[in-house]
Amino acid sequence: MAGKQYTEEYRIPYFETDIKGELTLASLVNVLILASEHQLNDLNVGEETMHSLNLGWVVTQYQMTINRMPKVDEKARIVTEAESYNRYFCYRNFWLYDEAGNECVFVQSIFVMMSYETRSMVPVVPEIMAPFESMAIKGSKRFPRIKKIDSEKASQKEYRVRYFDIDGNQHVNNVHYFEWMLDALDYDFLMDHRVTSVNIRYGHEIQYGQMTQSQVEQVMVDDIMTTRHKVAVGDLSAAEAEIAWTKR
Repeated sequence: MAGKQYTEEYRIPYFETDIKGELTLASLVNVLILASEHQLNDLNVGEETMHSLNLGWVVTQYQMTINRMPKVDEKARIVTEAESYNRYFCYRNFWLYDEAGNECVFVQSIFVMMSYETRSMVPVVPEIMAPFESMAIKGSKRFPRIKKIDSEKASQKEYRVRYFDIDGNQHVNNVHYFEWMLDALDYDFLMDHRVTSVNIRYGHEIQYGQMTQSQVEQVMVDDIMTTRHKVAVGDLSAAEAEIAWTKR
């Protein structure tokens, strides 16, 4: 049995769209996470409760299927549920539908609880999970493996972490990784292609003032244009991703 679902309506504002008037990947994640935070608050296990326990939620992986991105001023319906959890991982799903009820986006995600004191993962607190009516499971869900980037064939850009890149968990907000990854691609590629799927896994935290390297490699996988990405600070990998594209 899946967990308790939460639904809300959302109209796409112009400042969350790109040059083509479509919701950006970073904005998509922001909108979905906002819906999950609204559910947390509705169930009285929101940020205030988590902070009282000196804990925070941290995402470790997203697997996305994108049929199309909604456009500016379009009405969307967002649905989310904390489907299941085990000792250390919580599995949350998201859906984004257009006004006609068509599924635009489906996202599977993995979250962990982090101690603000130790900056490390801690066991999931059952009392926090109880209001979601999520299924307690013993095993772990596996997402597709992300293949390593070939650094010798990859291009690279560097970015310095700014104050406004840091979120309430005191590290770089995960949406900025999408911006760094996609910005490493050239203008013509981004204009001529659209994203159809994303698999991203997060690693080491990035802190204020650090220099990050965003690497990208373009490959064909089963006749599908695929970009492999890595965001790193020196030798430490902060995020790796595979993104599939199709021609517009």
